[in-house]
Amino acid sequence: MSDRVYFDHLYLVQLSSKRYKKLHQLLKSNEAMSPRRISPAKDETLVIQALIHGGKIAVFSEADIEVKVIQDITQTYTDRMAEVGKGNRFANKKAIPSGPGKKE
Repeated sequence: MSDRVYFDHLYLVQLSSKRYKKLHQLLKSNEAMSPRRISPAKDETLVIQALIHGGKIAVFSEADIEVKVIQDITQTYTDRMAEVGKGNRFANKKAIPSGPGKKE
């Protein structure tokens, strides 16, 4: 994964912090998508994964929350879509479609 972050991309990130309330507040106010509630035990570092837009990653870093980019979701989507053919897989009524199709 490149260290370069694009503002218009969606990223899967790992967030680590002992400041639970600040992390929760930033997740809510920056349109981050996290699959779980934040309720850790005292004095432990909370580590969660969330989906965040590229332009919002700096907000978390500036708030002393450790951010590790795991995956560029937008680029992965673009790469996978490039593998899919453009033709009509269902055009031949006698053949059962299978696989991603032929690349044209």
